[in-house]
Amino acid sequence: MQGRSRWLRALGLIVLGVLTWFMFAPAAVGGPVTYLVTHGNSMEPRVVQGDLVVVRSSGRYAVGDAVAYYSDQLRVIAFHRIAAISPEWRYTFKGDNNSWLDPDKPTVEALFGKEWLHIPRGGIWLRRIANPVNLGAL
Repeated sequence: MQGRSRWLRALGLIVLGVLTWFMFAPAAVGGPVTYLVTHGNSMEPRVVQGDLVVVRSSGRYAVGDAVAYYSDQLRVIAFHRIAAISPEWRYTFKGDNNSWLDPDKPTVEALFGKEWLHIPRGGIWLRRIANPVNLGAL
């Protein structure tokens, strides 16, 4: 009976590991999500500098979705809200705290995904953990 119990426990851990991979693995290694540590104040008051935002690719984006996209103008990943979608499927973005629209008009290929999870101050902790000295100590 103990052998069967161990086998079921091992199987459960494997299934849990696979599910975790399919839910939380970074896109850089083939997973479905992108992790962003926010900078600036463009999405205040809800999202502030140092927050961690996890975005997932979506088959459908709509006006009002908070989305991460590659900004050719800034040469960074920006996280702003969709303000409009043109008939040619170009997206117009605006930060919640900005009075202007973003100059970029990306297509869906430049979108990383829409907000899936928001962890206030999570980016600060992620940076502390990912610090080379701390990683070496672990």
